[in-house]
Amino acid sequence: MRLINHAMSLRFAGISLLCTAALASCGILTNSELQDTAARCALDEFLSCKMLSDSYTAKLKTENHYAVDTKMRDAYCKGQTTISSCDKPPQAPAMLERDAFPSAKRDKILNLIDTACEKGSARACIEAADIVSNHHGTFQPIVQSPDFDLALTYSMRACGLDGMRGCNEVARYFSGNYLNSHRSNGVGAPPQSVIAARRDRADKYLTEKCEKDIGWACGALGQAITGTRLGALQAPKEHPEVLRGLDYLERGCNLQDIGSCERLVRLYEGEGDFEANQDLSMGYLERGCSYDDVRACAEISLHYKREGETDAAQKWKRRACQIGERMPRMISTRRGKLECTPAPAK
Repeated sequence: MRLINHAMSLRFAGISLLCTAALASCGILTNSELQDTAARCALDEFLSCKMLSDSYTAKLKTENHYAVDTKMRDAYCKGQTTISSCDKPPQAPAMLERDAFPSAKRDKILNLIDTACEKGSARACIEAADIVSNHHGTFQPIVQSPDFDLALTYSMRACGLDGMRGCNEVARYFSGNYLNSHRSNGVGAPPQSVIAARRDRADKYLTEKCEKDIGWACGALGQAITGTRLGALQAPKEHPEVLRGLDYLERGCNLQDIGSCERLVRLYEGEGDFEANQDLSMGYLERGCSYDDVRACAEISLHYKREGETDAAQKWKRRACQIGERMPRMISTRRGKLECTPAPAK
């Protein structure tokens, strides 16, 4: 049975729809546009999946956006006397009837997103997870009963499709960060048995995917372990669970997951009461740079510049600027900023 059969049983919150003009201006796709957008989403086209999700949530976003925009405008215009747009209040959007966007159309959109997920679109799986868990957060609830177990299943699908965000979302169920969504939705924390079951499910899934050499899965679990356990442990580096986390980070870094390499750099710089080890830290920076992580290369250059090793600093700067030629010419890192000189015109 497809996941959507369960999701369709959720009850939608009924609120008024506000738009600046027509439905399209709210980001709501017409019936004739849905199929074409869904077909592109099934090919994992980011913007198409986002359009479907935005169309699903537009009824809820527009009312909130208008209130937020008005508040921001008031704050911006406070004390302004030379900006003409501040002379007149913002125009209130037109009110549409609730049945202008019936729940049946929402069901159709979620069904299309679910189908795109089944066809292999990691982005569609993420959008589905966001919808059923009300992860669109600051807006009014889309469903009255968020289904976090279903959201975890969608996130697992995304991770299995080599989706970095999907693996990171699964890791939230390991670390417990998803409980913030419980609170933002006005849903009380679940029983400890439910939290433990979700944690074990996420742990088992990410472990299996890491064993299959999905670097993002290794990195997500390794970062979750070392990120949630260090503060509460004595001698954390020797703790078996942290050692397990380090093993996953090492695997992730070997599989070219830049986030894993970055986390190892920070740990061996002394984060979380780890004993600083400059050789290991620099080694992981160099590995990240070899994976075209422009900031890793820049950090190495800045390190050698601070140490007065000009030749080495220039060598790594050239590498950083070569990788980042399509990025802003100023590369910002935790160690400072590295400025790349534009190549001379030919």
